[in-house]
Amino acid sequence: MTFKTFITKFSITATMVGVLIGTAPSVFAQSTPGDISGKRLEFCQRIDSIGANIENRIQNRTAVLGDRYSTIKSNIIKRGAERLDNLEQNRDQHDQKRTERYNQLSTRANTDAEKTAVQNFQANIESAVTTRRTAVDNAISVFRSGVQDLNSAKVAEANSAVTNFQSSVDSAIAKAKASCTAGTDPATIRTQLSNDIKSAKDTLRQSRESIRKSTANQLESLRTTRRTSIETAHTIFRTTLSSEVAKLKQVFHDQDSK
Repeated sequence: MTFKTFITKFSITATMVGVLIGTAPSVFAQSTPGDISGKRLEFCQRIDSIGANIENRIQNRTAVLGDRYSTIKSNIIKRGAERLDNLEQNRDQHDQKRTERYNQLSTRANTDAEKTAVQNFQANIESAVTTRRTAVDNAISVFRSGVQDLNSAKVAEANSAVTNFQSSVDSAIAKAKASCTAGTDPATIRTQLSNDIKSAKDTLRQSRESIRKSTANQLESLRTTRRTSIETAHTIFRTTLSSEVAKLKQVFHDQDSK
């Protein structure tokens, strides 16, 4: 599961509330003057269990999502390590190829001028390689740190949204209990409780959508920054390589012309 999927999934707690509220539809049926007291008593007796069930569902879902976040965080670290390992292997292969190329050039160098040109070429290219790698490593490091910080921030936002939802549900239950004590008609209590729960669900849904969008935007910004930094490093390297190759060719051409 990706982090973006995690952010989407946390809202399931809101859906569960609707199920819990609807567990006893007969309690909210149309009442008559003769049975209003009995139905109010039945509903009021169940209000605590409804609240407790909602509370348990929220806590269980929060625990599950917490475990998922830990797994996601571990996977991010693992994938990052694997990519760095692949990068190092790729670099080793390119180091070997460059060494082979330098040896070929040295074999072709016959005059002192050509030998010096090959030595300068190798030194300047290796310096350019080091500069490029430093820039690429920094771009990767900044990206990874940014992703980890973003994940932590968005999970905190998601947890806050769930906490706010839970508080709203608690308030809705408390209001319903107060209405029971005041002798309000059960149908009216049911409607008010349903509206309050719906409002809490809507707020949670809006929070989820806001977190999802901001996560996507900030991730894209991090990717763009990384991509731009790496492309710039490659462009600078290619420019240096082209210049050094031209200078090397010129030396060999001048020597061949003598």
